[in-house]
Amino acid sequence: MDELALHILDIVQNSISAGAKKIFISISFDDSTVKMEVTDNGCGMDREMINKVTDPFTTSRTTRKVGLGIPLLKETCELTGGRLIIESQKTKGTKISASFGKNSFDRPPLGNMGQTMAALISCNPFIDFEFSFESKDDNYVLATNELKQVLGDVPVSNPQIAAFIERDVNSGVQSVCREDIL
Repeated sequence: MDELALHILDIVQNSISAGAKKIFISISFDDSTVKMEVTDNGCGMDREMINKVTDPFTTSRTTRKVGLGIPLLKETCELTGGRLIIESQKTKGTKISASFGKNSFDRPPLGNMGQTMAALISCNPFIDFEFSFESKDDNYVLATNELKQVLGDVPVSNPQIAAFIERDVNSGVQSVCREDIL
């Protein structure tokens, strides 16, 4: 995958498949590292699955025999001098933490997080998402539980709301990111 936003999309799709109702997405960076975390309250994984999930020939899907998202993410982390950590507990949820060398030639750009978040939120209106993007000096947060309160009867799946989410997230990321991690 050639963007971090696409890795996040893949991980969140796994969270949704695992029955998560709350998903937290965090991206932060400092002078040397870009970190991203996805935490959910889905069904979680047992120790055996955690140990296998980085193998491309391990998947919980029945429609195909390979799962490349997590193995590709792990490889990308390692190519940049970072690492992938997976913490999970059956019935409690999963946390995937990925770190990347910020200045590594092999680190993919962030990509269009606004588009990614708009798609995830509008296609999954009954899931609460929280997205945060932060540097050492600033941060941006979008929480759908707060957004839903403001919107009242207007659903987050409304195309105008999706367009607003995309613009707001991209604007928030730009305001925090005064450096080139995009």
